[in-house]
Amino acid sequence: MAPTPDSCPVIAPRPSSRERPTATSPACVLPHWRAAAAEATTDADRRPLSRLVGRRLVRTGFTLIMSRWNGWTSDLGQSAELFGRYYPERVEQMRVAASIGRAPSPDPAMPGMLINDLGPWLAVTHGDAMSDAVPEA
Repeated sequence: MAPTPDSCPVIAPRPSSRERPTATSPACVLPHWRAAAAEATTDADRRPLSRLVGRRLVRTGFTLIMSRWNGWTSDLGQSAELFGRYYPERVEQMRVAASIGRAPSPDPAMPGMLINDLGPWLAVTHGDAMSDAVPEA
């Protein structure tokens, strides 16, 4: 289960995995991104937000498959394609996130789709994966 924004812990990966620690769960940043998207009124406001959201969602998605794929890449496009091998139902959204991460969009619909659809799905999926990886006290 994903943490609530009020309880945003640092999530450590399994000691035996190659997964990098995640500073916060996607559930922790979604409320901040929604607020920033609501306040973004100009292209200059929306471009850096869309870049941030796109890159962060691709990186988060990649952490879900990195240990299964048994490798690392910093390439957003490759990360999205590898993610799609394991989550084909979300590959198109991840491709959009990678594209926006590389070439930020001023279109207000772009970060909205990522923040309101892919983001919540990743928050739950990532939260479930990390709770399975961390032994209970």
